[in-house]
Amino acid sequence: MTETIDIYTIFDHIKEYGLESIEMEFKLGKVAKTYFDRVFQYVTSDACDATYAISSTTRNEFNGTDARREYFSDGTYRTMYKKRLQNDEVTGPVRFCVSIERRGDDDTTAAYTMYRTKHRDTFSLLDGALKIDMTRIETNDERFSDTDDFVYEIEIELDTESQALLYYPLEYAISVGRDLALTLHDIGQQPVTV
Repeated sequence: MTETIDIYTIFDHIKEYGLESIEMEFKLGKVAKTYFDRVFQYVTSDACDATYAISSTTRNEFNGTDARREYFSDGTYRTMYKKRLQNDEVTGPVRFCVSIERRGDDDTTAAYTMYRTKHRDTFSLLDGALKIDMTRIETNDERFSDTDDFVYEIEIELDTESQALLYYPLEYAISVGRDLALTLHDIGQQPVTV
């Protein structure tokens, strides 16, 4: 598979927390709009084996703790908690991250002052075992205060709720996700042609 991803530790996390609580994703990080557009063009082309799944807009609010409020279109929300368990470098900016993510009681120890509104297009592969998330983000996060446009993110996630993970061995799904992440990274890095 790859020497940079510790598959045995992933299985330990799954045994301890349950597959439904584990999030596994390849993160290409924050990227430039031109990078994002090149990858989006590839993902929507016949050259890529992905199929369009869904577009969504969600608002998340943060209060400086591990808590995150996820708002629904009817104004209600749920509070989620996420903790990074594993962060493996694949190459350059591409990282493989494993986190535990669970719903919990609302944290009211601090005000929710930071927000991220995510406009996401999701594509699926391997019968839904993998998802490509192409996300444009509006935020008041001061780290991105000089951004005139959106913040752009690209992630390849193993969908731990997908029945397809019953058919594809985890090592195989991770391997396909890794190869796809590297392909998308290479496409995003291509020089602009005039």
